[in-house]
Amino acid sequence: MSESEADAGYGQYGKTWLSDTSSLLFSLSIPLNAIEPMQVGNMSGVIALSIREGLEEYSSDATLKVKWPNDIHNNQGKVSGCLIELVKSADGSEWIAVIGIGINRANVEGDLAVGWIDPLDEEGFLKKLSSDLVLVFQQLRDNKSPFSPAVWQSNDYFSVGESVFVYDSGTQLNGLYEGVNSEGYACVRMNDEIKQYASGTVSIRKANEKE
Repeated sequence: MSESEADAGYGQYGKTWLSDTSSLLFSLSIPLNAIEPMQVGNMSGVIALSIREGLEEYSSDATLKVKWPNDIHNNQGKVSGCLIELVKSADGSEWIAVIGIGINRANVEGDLAVGWIDPLDEEGFLKKLSSDLVLVFQQLRDNKSPFSPAVWQSNDYFSVGESVFVYDSGTQLNGLYEGVNSEGYACVRMNDEIKQYASGTVSIRKANEKE
């Protein structure tokens, strides 16, 4: 499914997601088949990397970075995000992963925190992303991990050792970013201890970035 406008969308943490005709919005449904639902829990990072790669190839934007857990930024700001939900098939016989993705296609006047992708070969991008995600889920069925910490690090919005704020259940904590581990968890050093964070209700921002 693909849309250019939405007024009832939502993103991570239940935030409202509004868009106009300058956005590319779509969802992909992939049956899990032999994949256990718990295996999909940390897939947002893999999907974010796939989106970043496709956008770079079909837009020639060389500034794209992935921001944990599932956002893509360029030099202007956030250009894309994704959300994964698991639903039962109509007959209740299997689980289906529904992946919702939004991409900003134009500048939002007055909003300095939002980036955009223009131009973009939408057809080429959608074909590549669909193909890549089918391969990702096939790797899961083969009990192989599709997530590469090294690939993430080479495209990371944050730098290792950078001062960051962690927002966890209404609490703000300060630490040093240590990257993302093999399970897709963000690692932050606090008081000589490395804490690991799953996506859930946690967000991370640069210490010099406005909330």
